[in-house]
Amino acid sequence: ISNVEISTSADDGITGVGFVFTIGRGNDVVCKAIESMSQVLIGRNTEELLDNMRIAWDLFVHDSQLRWLGPEKGVEHMAIGAVLSALWDIKAKRAGKPLWLPLGEMEP
Repeated sequence: ISNVEISTSADDGITGVGFVFTIGRGNDVVCKAIESMSQVLIGRNTEELLDNMRIAWDLFVHDSQLRWLGPEKGVEHMAIGAVLSALWDIKAKRAGKPLWLPLGEMEP
């Protein structure tokens, strides 16, 4: 197996998919990191997160228990990317757009 795929569903039933590539036993490590990072989003308002993706990013990078690991440091960065990709996928599907379009429409 060369990649890890996650999926998450919003309240309206739309499912977003995110994935990350790694090799061998690295998949197990990435899966655990995704599981850990995704706990940060449980109970959060989906609409608020999708309307301002910066909120989700900040939840990850400012988590007092995990921030010392990254996010720019390997596995945690990969896990955050997979989870955020799934959220972006939900946002794009709701708008009826391909995933690349909302990403390209972002303002710096």
